[in-house]
Amino acid sequence: MKTGQSLNSKLLLVVLFCLAILLLFFNLAIDKYSQKEETLFVNELSAATIDSVFNSILSEYSISREQIKKIKPPYKKCDSLAAAYSISIPKDLPVPVLLHEVFNKLNKENTRFNSIEKAINNYSVLEISAAGNLKLYAEFKTDKNLLRENGKLSFALTGVENLNKDELQTLIDFPEFLSLVILPSQKNKDLSAQINTNKKEAILLIDDSIEDSEFKFVKDYSRRRLKISVRLTIGAFQQSKFILIDDQSQIYNSPAFSFLEKEFDVRGGYNLIPLSVFERLDSDTEEKVVEQFRIGTKNLSKTDTRLFLCNMKNFYALLEELRRLQKSGVKIIPLSVALNEYNK
Repeated sequence: MKTGQSLNSKLLLVVLFCLAILLLFFNLAIDKYSQKEETLFVNELSAATIDSVFNSILSEYSISREQIKKIKPPYKKCDSLAAAYSISIPKDLPVPVLLHEVFNKLNKENTRFNSIEKAINNYSVLEISAAGNLKLYAEFKTDKNLLRENGKLSFALTGVENLNKDELQTLIDFPEFLSLVILPSQKNKDLSAQINTNKKEAILLIDDSIEDSEFKFVKDYSRRRLKISVRLTIGAFQQSKFILIDDQSQIYNSPAFSFLEKEFDVRGGYNLIPLSVFERLDSDTEEKVVEQFRIGTKNLSKTDTRLFLCNMKNFYALLEELRRLQKSGVKIIPLSVALNEYNK
C-alpha cells in the first residue's frame, strides 16, 4: 500500500514539474509577444512627425514655401493623412535624390514608402504610410524655369604627389570634379595624365621648390633661359590654361615676372594665377578648419564663387559641411571654370 502511495506521489511530482515547465515557456512566449507589440508601437511614426521631418528636408534642399502647395487629399477616406502637397522642384535637383533623403530620415519599422515616377511631364508621387495608414501624400513636378543659385565653390587640393596608390584611387573615385595641384616634374607628367583622364583636373603650381631643372623658374635666369622653361613646361603639361604661382616666390617678386607672364600668354594664352586669390584652409585641427570654412562660406550669394586652397586631410574634414551646402543648391565647380570667371 505504501509502495502505491509512493508511486502516486512521484507521479504527481512529475506532473507538477511538467506543468511548471509549460507555464514557464508560456510566460516567456507572452513576454516576447508583448515586447514585439510594444516595439511596433514605439517605432510607429505619427502623421505630425512625418510631416515635420518631410518639410525640414524640403527646407534643407532650398525648396521655398512658394514652391509648396497644399492640395486636396487624393483619396476619399484618409483621416490619418497629415497633409497632401504639390511641390515644384528646380531642374538642378533630381527627384530621386530628394526621395532618397526622405527614405533615410523616415526609414523606421512599420513605415512604408510608395513612389511612382512618370517620365511624362517629370512627375512623381510619394506616399508614406505607418501602421497601414496613409500619413503623407506628395506630388513632385520638375519646373524647368526653377534653378537653385546659391553660389559656387572651387577647391585646389595640394599634396596629391604624396598619396600612395590606394589613396590616389580613392581621390580619383570621388564623385565631385576636383582640381589637384602638382609641381611640374618628369615624375608628375604621368600623374597629370592619370588625373586628367579620370574626370579630375591637374593644375600646375610654380614655386621655389621645383627641383627638375627643365621646369625651374629662377629670377636670375636670362630671358632665353626662361623661354626654354616655359616651352618645356607647356609641352609636358598642356591640359589647363591656368597655372598657379606662389606670390611669395622669388620669381614672382622679381622684375623677371612680367616677362614670364607675357611669355606664357604668348605661347598659348596661359594665365598665371597668384595663390593669394584663394582662401587657405590651413588650420592645425579639423575643428578649426571646419570653422574657417564656415566663415568662408557665410553669406554666400547666388553670384559668388569662392576659391579654397587646402591639403587632402583638411578637405576630407569638410565633407559633411560640403554635403550640407550641396543640399541647399551650392555647386562645386572645376577650378578652371572658376578661374575663367575670375579672369573676366
